[in-house]
Amino acid sequence: MDADIRSKVETNRRNWEARTPVHLASRFYDVHNDTDRLAPFEWAELGDVAGLRIAHLQCHLGTDTRCLARAGAKMTGLDFSESSVAAARELAGDLDITYVQSDVHDAVEALGGGFDLVYTGKGSLMWLPDLYRWAEIVRDLLAPGGRLYLVEFHPLAWMLNQDFEIVGNYLPEATSYDSSRTYTDGPELAADTVNYQWNHSLGELVTTLNRAGLRVTELHEHPVLAWDQWPGMERDPVTGWWRLPAHRPKIPLTYSLTAVR
Repeated sequence: MDADIRSKVETNRRNWEARTPVHLASRFYDVHNDTDRLAPFEWAELGDVAGLRIAHLQCHLGTDTRCLARAGAKMTGLDFSESSVAAARELAGDLDITYVQSDVHDAVEALGGGFDLVYTGKGSLMWLPDLYRWAEIVRDLLAPGGRLYLVEFHPLAWMLNQDFEIVGNYLPEATSYDSSRTYTDGPELAADTVNYQWNHSLGELVTTLNRAGLRVTELHEHPVLAWDQWPGMERDPVTGWWRLPAHRPKIPLTYSLTAVR
């Protein structure tokens, strides 16, 4: 990683340190509510995780980490934010979860290998400047025959504004942002408002994983999202996930991918 990219990653780490107290107090995360946050399609595609060694990369507050641990998985969560990891450890309570503070680029050194499954996504890929290096890291974390399970917000959803006009880029590009607001409810950030993001297309993702030695076995697109991005979205009272009303275009809002080492 060159000096410029390393500086951008460090800027992002400081940004996430500033975000953490806002997220902890937000209604969006509702951290003291133990409701299952994984979508039904995730459980269907993951299958039985009981007894599996799972590494959750870029775990933030450990919301999904705890869901998998309650299902019987042997969980290890990793995040580069010290305050996020500290909060995740406290929120874990009696659950047997190991949390490690480390940049995802150093995950192999921090966690070792031999995992049955690597779980990640839901807004994680955009923070990765080098997708091929990340794919190699995922490969090296997995035991032979181990799986990557990735759930991400669909690039198409990022491209559309409130009027369903295309305003964002689909093809890979780096973008800088300076915003005092995060994606949750709550107050403005007290400091460190700048961050850098890298969007990645589905073609880049699949090709990169294959080149790194991971065989993509499934790629599914889903019409649901974890929040109400557009006015009029309808919330499933059971799952808590949102979908567009019938009069809106039927488009994918989330995708899930499985790849095997």
